[in-house]
Amino acid sequence: MTSSPGSSGGAAPGGHPGGDAEYQFSYGRFVLFVLGAGVIVLLISIPIILALARWSPIAGLVAALISVALMITAIGVTSKRLIGKAERALRAQRGMNPPTR
Repeated sequence: MTSSPGSSGGAAPGGHPGGDAEYQFSYGRFVLFVLGAGVIVLLISIPIILALARWSPIAGLVAALISVALMITAIGVTSKRLIGKAERALRAQRGMNPPTR
């Protein structure tokens, strides 16, 4: 039985045994990391919000608003890094590296 160049039998041209040499972007992994970053910020900020809300309701509200902004920032930074990594890997595979500034 012969294996075709794109099949998973044997080593792929890029030296990866049993798999494709091309980079495979995973939406599941992307979503897991991006939403995980937001959840981590939320888990850290909940006790702070509750402690400040017992002291002053306004302080709790301000802390909650700040935590929402931090969650959005964490999600944005994580997604930008993951997409950038995927873009660099794809460009390197295709030999389309843009000139650096």
